[in-house]
Amino acid sequence: MNFKRLFYYLLINIIVSAATTLMVLNLWDRSQHAETSALEPVSLLPTAIASALPPTDTPTPQPTLALRPYEVSPGETLGEIALLFDTNVDQLLEINKLNDPDELSSGMILLVPVSSDSPDETGTGPGVAAPSESGNLPTSTPLPAPETSQIKIVTIIGVDDLGTEHLQIQSISPEALSLEGWQLKTSDGLAYNFPKITLFEYGAVDLYTRAGINSVVALYWGRSNPVFQSGSQAVIYDADGNVQAVYSIP
Repeated sequence: MNFKRLFYYLLINIIVSAATTLMVLNLWDRSQHAETSALEPVSLLPTAIASALPPTDTPTPQPTLALRPYEVSPGETLGEIALLFDTNVDQLLEINKLNDPDELSSGMILLVPVSSDSPDETGTGPGVAAPSESGNLPTSTPLPAPETSQIKIVTIIGVDDLGTEHLQIQSISPEALSLEGWQLKTSDGLAYNFPKITLFEYGAVDLYTRAGINSVVALYWGRSNPVFQSGSQAVIYDADGNVQAVYSIP
């Protein structure tokens, strides 16, 4: 075989090899494209399913309710109070631990729900303050929040028994607390003015209905008859007239 024939032989082999390689690459590219196309509908399934589902509504946050004391006026009924504060009789009975709507009496302190989203809204009618000269309705006195309340009524013992009837009152303040100028009011309209006494850190004092000699741990109202019974309430106000504690007797 001479050099010229060898050259043509090598050239033909190179051309055939190149053509074969190009053909293989072309076939491989087509197969890859076909596989990708077959998978595309699957990748679209989540989008199709999501678009077919009905849109979900974002839940509207419900206003939270705060409780506020309300003094019952003469002749006022629980139904009227429920309408006044946009609630119902059953809810008022449950909140105030009452068994009968007819248990109301003039001067009784009820806890009524008020929306915290509209703290300036108050009703008009018996037991609700009239508009001020500026035309704005004053808000009801809110129950003390945990961060502002300084005292609590732990319990009332010996209800309707003059010899043993008394309130257990405890300070929840980490500092000394003077009760001078503070006042206790009952749902029957009776009032007790605290003397000059200081409760030290988380200290406590008992307030007896009967007469006696005051001490650092016991105070005496000096009444001749018991003042509490089932359904009664006791509210303690500080010297500025803010509600500090409310206790309802079941």
